[in-house]
Amino acid sequence: MPVTPYADVNRLRATLERGGGGLPETDKALPTSWADDILLRHLVDATGIIDSRVGAVVAVPFVDPPDLIVGLCADIAAYRAWLSFRGSKDLGEEDPFVLRYRDAVALLRDIAKGDAVIPPTSGGNPSGGPVAFHRYDGDLFGMGDFGLGYPPDGVERPYSAGWGR
Repeated sequence: MPVTPYADVNRLRATLERGGGGLPETDKALPTSWADDILLRHLVDATGIIDSRVGAVVAVPFVDPPDLIVGLCADIAAYRAWLSFRGSKDLGEEDPFVLRYRDAVALLRDIAKGDAVIPPTSGGNPSGGPVAFHRYDGDLFGMGDFGLGYPPDGVERPYSAGWGR
């Protein structure tokens, strides 16, 4: 069964155009000029990397990949295409593709460990605004932490924020 990549070739081309590792834009051999099938191969590989990293904690493949996953797929594919373009030569620690790739892999690792979550797709958040995740089981703060309400012993002490101190 053919794999449908999470990002498309146009997104990958745009990602490749954001950073060129110091090569002049006039270089006709940049990966952005490669045929779609070559770039598609890198996108399929990146999709497989994502699925293998987070497949133990979320259902994969994503039918409608969240924007975060689309971006990670493009960043991973861009790194792989750039590495292939450079003939597997060292890209350097500060290369934009290396930095984005490392960030992507670190985020996938955090998702797999449960230290990060994948926000819903833009369709899952109709407002398009920030999404809040409540990660506390109990009360983060109590009324007494702000000098409000009664202390645990029930004796009212006006404006006393430090019960028993």
